[in-house]
Amino acid sequence: MNQQNILEKEATRFRIFKGPLHVVFISLSIFLVGFLLMYNLGYLTTKELFLYLPQVRALGLLIILVLTFMLMPSRSKERRDTVPWFDGLLIAMVTIPILYYFFTYQAKTKGVEGWNTYELVLGAMLIIAIIEAVRRTMGMVVSILLVVFFIYPIISASLPGFLQGRGYSPARMLSTLYLSNIGIFGDMLHIVITVIFAFLLFAAFLQISGAAQWFTDLALAAAGRFRGGPAKVVIVADTFLGTVTGSAVANVVASGVVTIPLMKRTGYPAHFAGAVEAVSSTGGQLVPPVMGSVAFLMSQLLEIPYWTICVMAIIPSVLYYVALYWQLDFHAVKHKLKGLPPEELPKLKKVLIRGSHYLVPIIVLILFLGVWHFSAERSAFYALITLLVVGLIRKESRINLQKFLNGLGNAAQSMIDIGAVVAGLAIIVTAITLTGLGPNIAGGLVEVSGGNKFILLLLTFVTVYIFGMGLPSVPAYLILAALVAPALVQVGIEERVAHFFIFFYAMLGHITPPVCPAAFAAASLAGAPMMKTGFQSMRLGIVLMIVPFMFVYNPVLLMIGEPVDIIQATITALIGVTLLAGSLEGYLLKSANVVQRVILGAGGLLLVIPGWRTDLIGLVLGVSALLWQIAEKRLAAQQAKTTPTLP
Repeated sequence: MNQQNILEKEATRFRIFKGPLHVVFISLSIFLVGFLLMYNLGYLTTKELFLYLPQVRALGLLIILVLTFMLMPSRSKERRDTVPWFDGLLIAMVTIPILYYFFTYQAKTKGVEGWNTYELVLGAMLIIAIIEAVRRTMGMVVSILLVVFFIYPIISASLPGFLQGRGYSPARMLSTLYLSNIGIFGDMLHIVITVIFAFLLFAAFLQISGAAQWFTDLALAAAGRFRGGPAKVVIVADTFLGTVTGSAVANVVASGVVTIPLMKRTGYPAHFAGAVEAVSSTGGQLVPPVMGSVAFLMSQLLEIPYWTICVMAIIPSVLYYVALYWQLDFHAVKHKLKGLPPEELPKLKKVLIRGSHYLVPIIVLILFLGVWHFSAERSAFYALITLLVVGLIRKESRINLQKFLNGLGNAAQSMIDIGAVVAGLAIIVTAITLTGLGPNIAGGLVEVSGGNKFILLLLTFVTVYIFGMGLPSVPAYLILAALVAPALVQVGIEERVAHFFIFFYAMLGHITPPVCPAAFAAASLAGAPMMKTGFQSMRLGIVLMIVPFMFVYNPVLLMIGEPVDIIQATITALIGVTLLAGSLEGYLLKSANVVQRVILGAGGLLLVIPGWRTDLIGLVLGVSALLWQIAEKRLAAQQAKTTPTLP
């Protein structure tokens, strides 16, 4: 994606309608939300109104794809107030095949046998339209991958080495994707219309109610007056906002317009301010209880409760933000940066009185997920109901008719990206399943690494990093979970740990050059050089690169193990990331020289690695650097006392 156009594309990516087209958009949004709510609440599986699960998936996907072609322009310079004729054609190309599938499913209920020629034509129409929908939402790279993976099973019998697989005819591929339950209308789409839908609906109404602005005001009131305060405000605000939006770039655009100018005003360089916003926005997807779409998909693939994913993410997310906080703090004190004047900040007491009710739905969500063990979608629905009720407390948070319609529209728009891409990724998953490509690649990686876990992790990291440069985190995770996670499992790594390893590095592409959309979007807002902001983002987000290797060797950092071991590993890791921050910023108690920075870095890394031996060595190194700096400060103070002052 062109670096200079990232921010513009994010801000103007949807068409804006007036008149009849706006009515159609709102009507489709109401239908989509109402239909999925009815299914999730059990009203479509009664004797009076019963739909098979594939029928529900199909109808939900139909509305999502129709909205995609209504709202997403085919190119950047296209008009934003109308739907061109070719988008009408694409709408027909998804409507006819999906309605055919919907109305004939009960009678046919077949796998891949017994298809007719006209059904293959319908399937081809639908697949072409889905690939185009993915191009509009996720970019050309992902759509090209879909084409490659559709062709791959057809030619796999003629390919060499690990790429060789059982060949399939184009008709077999089309019928499997269109008419079987493992294709487009398979299990991956189910997680979209249940769990992801529920959380996106909750997030849409949370934003409409004014919660996003309140979180920013709360952060300003709590941290704005301290040294480097605006940067610390970003951490607090984005921790809440990022976990709700689930999109790093969207979060940068939403909060960066406020926070980046504040950081620049208090002395942070433009590239540093942009990097802080990018890293903080990306980390929001790690923070429980509402994590990004990848977490929901991981729960589906691993067949474990979503709350288990949340618990596993607690320590890594804390380490991520603690490391970022200390880098900001050390940078601020090193460069003598101050906070904002108290008179320019909102009063904490007034902010809490005005909006503390916004915390109630979050608490309800945690209780239903983690204490009472309700399903993720049910928990999100109860949190949404709580939000609507507590919103009545104050006038500005009440959901009137206009806000309600806007919330439905925002939820429908949010479904576009994830719905289209998951439907498209069914092509990749089906191709891998039919040909056995996943086990072949896994075996190849294990063979190349010689069964050495560390070498295999490095190979996996490089693979995920390369994919992450051109892919958003959702498709990158899903593809690599199918291709390389089995290799990690083969060498003895627990499956959920292997998926977390891929999960972390799938997000790394947001903040790591050469293609880092969150950093580039923040750089556009900050007026800073793109690549300079990208490399600064990579440094500030260092934990995202280090911790996955650590929890593979000792999963206590993922809450897997004995409580005593988890507590010890957490405490030493917190000390470790603090030392790492001091090493990177060249400051602890005072400015650090090169040798001190090396000692701090080595000690920090060893402390992050779980285990008492590495912890002991890391503590010795950290204490050595600390005592060295204390001695230097005392010597400097004594010299200042004995140095005569000039008259």
